[in-house]
Amino acid sequence: MIERIIKFVTRKKNYSDRRLKGLYSNVCGIVGIILNIFLFIIKLIAGLLTNSISIISDAFNNISDAITVFVNMFGVFVSKFGAGEHHPFGHGRMEWLTGLITSILVIITGVTLVKESFKSIIYPETINFNVAVLIILIISILLKLYMYKYNKKIGDKYNLISLKATAQDCIGDSISTMVILISTIFSSLMTTQIGGRINGICGLIVSLLIIKTGYDTLKEITDRILGKKVNKEIYDEILNIFKGFDGITAIKDLMIHDYGYNNLIITAKIIENKNLESTVEEITYQIYQKYGYKVIIEECKTTEFEKEKIKDLISEQLYNIDLEDIYAVQSLDNIDIYITLKYKSNWRVEDIQEFCIEKTTEILKNINNKYRPIINFKIL
Repeated sequence: MIERIIKFVTRKKNYSDRRLKGLYSNVCGIVGIILNIFLFIIKLIAGLLTNSISIISDAFNNISDAITVFVNMFGVFVSKFGAGEHHPFGHGRMEWLTGLITSILVIITGVTLVKESFKSIIYPETINFNVAVLIILIISILLKLYMYKYNKKIGDKYNLISLKATAQDCIGDSISTMVILISTIFSSLMTTQIGGRINGICGLIVSLLIIKTGYDTLKEITDRILGKKVNKEIYDEILNIFKGFDGITAIKDLMIHDYGYNNLIITAKIIENKNLESTVEEITYQIYQKYGYKVIIEECKTTEFEKEKIKDLISEQLYNIDLEDIYAVQSLDNIDIYITLKYKSNWRVEDIQEFCIEKTTEILKNINNKYRPIINFKIL
């Protein structure tokens, strides 16, 4: 069905690979929303007919999936707007903000269903199972397996991470629905006290799975908003591009800033390059051609300074602080000392950093009044 829709949309136009990927993502998203809403309606009806909290919980799991896809699609749509006067780095992070809202809504839904499941456990009710409900739940399982199939196939073909994740979610949903189907059948054959409580426990399990899904998404998005470390493989590949040029004695402060929607900006300092201008242009071009990322490179001509003496004094006077890197750059009448300090995570972060700045400044000024510290902190 997905392939037919794509062929119909693209019948009169030639689409680039990038646009085609976006089109597949959108079509899969829209089909997913429609199918999840359909599943929500028929499961809600089945849940009300059987008086089963577990089926109702499963229904709300489907509507939360539909809302998640819709909000994420809206976020991606806004992300495509690119840079503007008030947002020079683009709107890519809007996808994260919409995802944040969605994950919170999913958690709230899960918490609400947990309360209802506990009520069902404490005050069990008779489960009224029938053939119509059996057919509805079987259709639900088959539809989720179908959604898994097309999301997995297209996700693998175009390397779309979101579709791969959706495919895994579909497998989880189909399994949970199967468990609910089996538990509902057994619950209907037992007494109200036992059957109702079993059904409530199954509803509780599904509700907790909904909360976990929301929490995992919330954590991932929060990490990215706070500045999650970029994929190590990409970092190493970019670092190797820098190292591939002769004349670069060191690469300092290589950082990759993620602004969402594949919009990354790379900043770095090149130490003592013999042919800086052409090298910078070539590095910038190679990274842009391979990844499409922007690159900002700064030249740093290091100067001689009393390195070992500074390292010894910092080691003696800053307890439990590791000195990771140190170099000096001439700056008009002063010498700027770039220092990277590492320390263990602590709630007194601000106090630790303030102490390190004061002590390091004191150490440098006692050695040479022209020394000025520029300190970068890292948590072990």
